[in-house]
Formats: sequence, C-alpha cells, structure tokens
Amino acid sequence: MIDLPTVLFVAFLTCPPIILSSLGMNVCERAGEYNIGMEGVMLICATTTYVVALTTSNLVLSILVGPLLGVAFGIFLAVLQVRLGANQAFVGLGIFLVGAGIDPYIAHFLPEGLMGRAVATLPRLEIIREPYWYFILDQNVFVYISLAAIPVAWLLMNRTFFGLKMTATGENPAGSDVVGIAVFKTKLISLVVSCVLAGFAGGYFVYGILGGWIVGITGGVGFLAIAVVRIGKWNPLLVGIYSVILSVLFSFQYLAQIVFGNIPGEFFLSMSYLISIVSVVLTNRFGKSAAGPAALGIPYKRE
Repeated sequence: MIDLPTVLFVAFLTCPPIILSSLGMNVCERAGEYNIGMEGVMLICATTTYVVALTTSNLVLSILVGPLLGVAFGIFLAVLQVRLGANQAFVGLGIFLVGAGIDPYIAHFLPEGLMGRAVATLPRLEIIREPYWYFILDQNVFVYISLAAIPVAWLLMNRTFFGLKMTATGENPAGSDVVGIAVFKTKLISLVVSCVLAGFAGGYFVYGILGGWIVGITGGVGFLAIAVVRIGKWNPLLVGIYSVILSVLFSFQYLAQIVFGNIPGEFFLSMSYLISIVSVVLTNRFGKSAAGPAALGIPYKRE
C-alpha cells in the first residue's frame, strides 16, 4: 500500500531533473535555438558522473563534472547551429544518437570490478521528520535549489536586460542585431546555460536518485522537457509548475515497479512519453494556443 506522503516524497526527490532540463530547454528556445539533443547530453553527463564518482569517491567532483561537460556541449551546439547554420533538428537528433550509443561505452572505462557498485548520494537535510510533511522537508539540497530555480528563471527571463535581449533575439534576430544586441553571443550563452542545466539534471540521477547507474538512466526526461516547455507555453513559471506535476506522474514508474513487480519496468517507463503526448494534445485542444518564439529553429545569417 502506497500512501500519499510516499508518492509526494518520491515526486519531489525526482523533480530536479525534469525542472532543470525543462528550464534549460526554455532558455535556449526563448533565444530561438532548439536543443533536441538534450537527452543525449544528459545521458553522457550521467554516465561520466558515475565514472568520476566511482574512481574518485568525491561527491563534489562528481556533481561538477556534469555541468562542465554541459559547457562543452553548449559551445559545440553554438558552433554547429549558430555559426554554421546547421539544421537544428538534425544536429539534435545526432547528439541524442551519439549519447545513446556512447552511454554504455563510457562505463567501460571503469577499472575491472567497479562496475555496478553504489556511489555516494546527496544527504537529506532532515529539516523535519513529521510523517505528513517529510515529503518536502526531508529532501536533499538539490530539490530546494531546483524549486527555487523556477522563480529565479522567471525573474531572469522577464525582469533583466539579458532576459529581454534573449527574448528579442528569439523573436527577431535581424532587428535585434540592428539595434546593437549581440545575437550570436546571446544564442551562445543560452545554449551553454541550457546544456549546463542538462548536465546537472543528468548527473542528479546518479548522486540524487539511484546512487548507481544503469543504461539509459535518464529515462527520456530530456524529451519530456521538450513537451513541458510547450505545455507551459515558454513561461518559466508555468514550465516549472508543470514540471512538478509531471514529476508526480513520473515518480509512479518507480513506485509501481515496487508494488507491481510482475509488470515489466519498460511499461511504466513508456507511460512518461504517453503522459507528455497526451498533455501536449490536451493543452493545444482545450487551452489557449501560444506560439513559440517567431524565429525558433531558424538559423540567423547576418546580411
């Protein structure tokens, strides 16, 4: 029997990857750039995090390796999509396929006998252990950081000069260029921020949830982020709220496998994709339509 506090505890524990990846996707898309390969970035960052965690036994270093890889991926994406004007859908698909293929290969760099061992996880703050409130007051620090990132992202995107430049770049890059906005630099920063958040999101599966590693550990969260941004209509507050809601639904795949152990885990994993598809359809069908940035996915070339 699973009670509500247990469901909510798992939901909040697993919400950082969905929140961070969705906010990262929102950032780059507001600047007019897709990051369809986010799932591949997360996979590589997660596996590398596990390798570093096992070989160094250093929790801080394992936390930092994901975002550092994210910086490299962000620069790589900016070169291909912004400077070279490559098709963003094909670039994203390519990065995902590379990530899915190299994901198990990276793990082979581990010394013999280390594969499969558990690694250190983030400690819970244990603010309170009262039975009906521990689900939110007994989490690790990343849960609170990811929840705080929602209003922070809204403020940065809507109440700062850089956020306004980013929005203008996504809507009209040519016009932004004319008035002095550094379009290429803005897109570069947005892609780097997106991939850094993806690096944190991927690594969290290792040191925040499982304390270990399996092939395909991210479970499609990078693709869920694409759907969440559209459900939230590119509004960071709505994107964050829907991320938390989807985290509750996403957590059921972990809990259901415990309760219904005779049902293949792949069935529950597929439910995440189904939930995202149904959510997008219902939002478009019954909600007010909201188009994304006007220049989203369109390469910009200075005349």
